[in-house]
Amino acid sequence: MANMRLNANLRTVSFSKTVSVLEELELSSGKCVRRYRAVNVHLGTVDVDSDFSLIKELTEADAKNAKLWVQEQQRLVQYAYMENMRRGFLGGSPVIKRSKGDDEQYSDCYGFIPGRKVGEFIGVIIDAIPMVEECSVEKDEYEIEYEKVERFRKKGCLSEILDLLLYALKRSNEKVPFSEKEKCDLYCAERVLFYFCTEGMNVKQSKLEKASRDKAKGKYKNLLRVNADRKLIHSG
Repeated sequence: MANMRLNANLRTVSFSKTVSVLEELELSSGKCVRRYRAVNVHLGTVDVDSDFSLIKELTEADAKNAKLWVQEQQRLVQYAYMENMRRGFLGGSPVIKRSKGDDEQYSDCYGFIPGRKVGEFIGVIIDAIPMVEECSVEKDEYEIEYEKVERFRKKGCLSEILDLLLYALKRSNEKVPFSEKEKCDLYCAERVLFYFCTEGMNVKQSKLEKASRDKAKGKYKNLLRVNADRKLIHSG
């Protein structure tokens, strides 16, 4: 089985294998000796959504197991983000183990998973943004929300700004399904944001739809899956 490492961008995975290489060494006495040395050989780096069997050194079983491994890493990352949201944090970057030193550095962090191999997600999200921060009493609600948006923009995670709200809405609907009026109210709120992104900023709907449709669907599917995982964990 090839060695696998998920790269920090979460979009690519690298494959390698360990081989024994016979080398000849000359001792200080002038005598030559032969020995085998373990060498790590890079097989390739591919997109996580690609066909791993394109790497010719991988068997069909290797490629299948690798795909399952990547999907499990992605699930753990999404679960960690959702747990952070539950605790009141948004955004941040998942930590992919690069060496044993990461275990020592992050062992006291929330969500840490001991025993991870190099190239696996260790359960920790760093640089997350707290959604509730101390603020001056002189600031009104709009000013507070404005500063929150500015922090999200600086962190490059503006797309996550509504994640916690969506998660809360889903949980509320599971407890007591929304009425038809409530559904209309929610849809109206979504349309206000839509018109802000189109008419308000003079951008065509088709351009936004093409750029965001797949990403939006993917995030919603992850929300459904992670919520299901949380139910299994709490019922276990």
